Amino acid sequence: MPLTIRYVSCLEEVVEPTVEFLARDRDLFAMPRIVVPNAGTRAWLSARLAIRLGASGVADGVLAAVDVCFPTALGRLLEPEELRDHDPWAVEPLTFAVLAALDRSRDHADIVARFGGPLLAARALAERFDDYHVRRPGMIRQWAKGRATQSPTADDPAHPPPLPEAARGQWRIWKAVRDAVATPAPPCRTPATAGASAGDILVAGLEHLSCQQIGWLEALGERGDVRVLLVHPSAALRERWAATAPAPSPGHAPLRQEHAREAGVDPLVSTWLRGTRETQWLLAAQGITPRHDVPREPPATVPATGTLLDRLRRTVTSGAAAAAGGFSADDVSVRIHRCHGLGRQAEALHDALLHAFRELPDLEPHEVAIVSPCIAEVAPHLDAVFARAVGGPDAGMHLPLVVADRGIRELSAGAALLTELLALPRSRYSVDGVLAVAAHPLVLAHFDLDDEATAVWDRC
Repeated sequence: MPLTIRYVSCLEEVVEPTVEFLARDRDLFAMPRIVVPNAGTRAWLSARLAIRLGASGVADGVLAAVDVCFPTALGRLLEPEELRDHDPWAVEPLTFAVLAALDRSRDHADIVARFGGPLLAARALAERFDDYHVRRPGMIRQWAKGRATQSPTADDPAHPPPLPEAARGQWRIWKAVRDAVATPAPPCRTPATAGASAGDILVAGLEHLSCQQIGWLEALGERGDVRVLLVHPSAALRERWAATAPAPSPGHAPLRQEHAREAGVDPLVSTWLRGTRETQWLLAAQGITPRHDVPREPPATVPATGTLLDRLRRTVTSGAAAAAGGFSADDVSVRIHRCHGLGRQAEALHDALLHAFRELPDLEPHEVAIVSPCIAEVAPHLDAVFARAVGGPDAGMHLPLVVADRGIRELSAGAALLTELLALPRSRYSVDGVLAVAAHPLVLAHFDLDDEATAVWDRC
């Protein structure tokens, strides 16, 4: 059946269509798939669906027989059966293939140093190559032919622009991995479109689609029921951008335009929704025009003298620049704290959250999200501040904190030990480097050693 794509205005609006999708009559043993953008959305949507779709009609809190997965799963559904569970181009095996390529050549020392070591560099490059396979398949096909070029575009698909010199190191590493792996990279494979049905698929909550992902969805739509719900927060901007959509160019992305300020559009909103606009133009280039669903119960009209948060929401929805002024000193819907240093920022955040939990009795910890552009640097400060007991040392109550998006070295003690171990052969075997390996907790536990042994080593 043809691929149908609909726009919703916010993530909350995907819940009801997802409930209807899962509540339909289907084969008892068929497992529907819900494709979400990230792990946070999966946890949130799974909890909402568990409440709505309980077997007893009440909040059972359990969601079963549903595969909630990520966009890369779409490509695996079109792969040959023998590669679905053991693909050498998956991120985990690809990491060690990249690590071997880095070890075979001394020409990539600058890349290794940039990422902080060979293992970290291998993991980062493997994730980047995996992203290229999904979002830049045309570029990867050119790389497979030995051409160091960027992605082909609709204006001249036969002659894509060459890679800048700074990116050619990645191309050489990818070529070394390709020569060592016998299996073609995912964009270079022939889709197994003649296989069995992949079952019902609902893509819910994504804001962006690549040309490769659109091709996957169209191929899967020929084998089953595939529905897509994209988040587009502004119906007004959708109509405005539809008037400037590029000409059709099936199979190729339109030429990426330089970001320019749009007349009558708030510049901050225009920047925030740049990816949404590019996805809308990409769909138009593939001959797809999604319908923008209007909420069944439109929100009540917010007066012009509403809170700052309401004005921000209205600006995002309409796209029009908000009028200046008109704020109240009592408006606390948006607060800004200026602090010196990450440690002080963590302390101010902790205090602000304590006030919020006191002033908003219905606020739950899982409804709070902390966003930072440098999560690796701020995470130790957050851990230290949030570990303090609330109400004094005898109270024993702490604000719960879970830090996501950490590096592999922070999540795995084994990865941290392997990183230190791989650094030794490339170093001068300094005292600090050797002790970093010898005194690692995993090494001490393996040989049943304690701090007294490491103290002796330090004195020696």
